[in-house]
Amino acid sequence: TAEEADLYKNIEKKLRNSENTKQIFEAEGLSKFPILFELNGEEFKMEADRIVFDHKEKIIYPYDLKVTNFVEDFLFNSFLKRKYYIQSSLYKFGIMSWCLTNEYKDYKVENLAFIAADQTNFLDPIIYRTTDKHYEQGFEGFKFGNTQYRGIMQILEDIKTSKETNVWSMSAYNIRNKG
Repeated sequence: TAEEADLYKNIEKKLRNSENTKQIFEAEGLSKFPILFELNGEEFKMEADRIVFDHKEKIIYPYDLKVTNFVEDFLFNSFLKRKYYIQSSLYKFGIMSWCLTNEYKDYKVENLAFIAADQTNFLDPIIYRTTDKHYEQGFEGFKFGNTQYRGIMQILEDIKTSKETNVWSMSAYNIRNKG
């Protein structure tokens, strides 16, 4: 609708003018940049909302924008629930792979940062930068509270099992244990 379009234009305006996000959009970088890469024989595609280059320090800062109604509680309500820990690990890995094929071989890639923008455009955006520990957990999985979160390597193993058996309607665990 026209009302939604206006809201998103205003959110973009706030992102470009907010003290904690405007430098991301003013800095040299790429927006909506697609990257193809491979991990354990599987092909992946990602599209970073923003990649910022610090050529002096040779650092790349990746960002992904999330418009949410959980700006203040983004880490708990979205990062875990929507499995953004997997996205953060894949994006960093994808950008590192991309760097190896071009002039950024000697650049360090920082962990993905999420820019959480308020879907009502009332609250200021907040930046949540993931850590090296998040990067590892995205690949290996982790336990938080009473919940076990599966990582990329476990998911890729499940895909491999399903490809080998051509069974896609059952978990790899049940396939291996004969249902």
